[in-house]
Amino acid sequence: MVFDSDIVRDILQRVVEAAQREGSFTETMAIQIERQVRRDWGGTEPYIRCDVESRIIDRNDKIIEAWDSGQKDVRQLAQRFGLSPRQVRRIVYG
Repeated sequence: MVFDSDIVRDILQRVVEAAQREGSFTETMAIQIERQVRRDWGGTEPYIRCDVESRIIDRNDKIIEAWDSGQKDVRQLAQRFGLSPRQVRRIVYG
């Protein structure tokens, strides 16, 4: 049974749950998880997506840092980060 539609998240969830249950993570547990993942995901073509959300958060943090350090030209920031001036204003003004 696939727990999550994201194979990476599914594997990590299994590892965390096993480690929490046992207090540590062993090679035996890794083998068990490997078998489960092969059983549940075998024969499929899982799509591993990019972590777009964290890249957006990082980009927004950089924009806010630039703004806080005195770079208050919205158009310049928009051009630098490939956004519209409106998007930059939304990021810096919350």
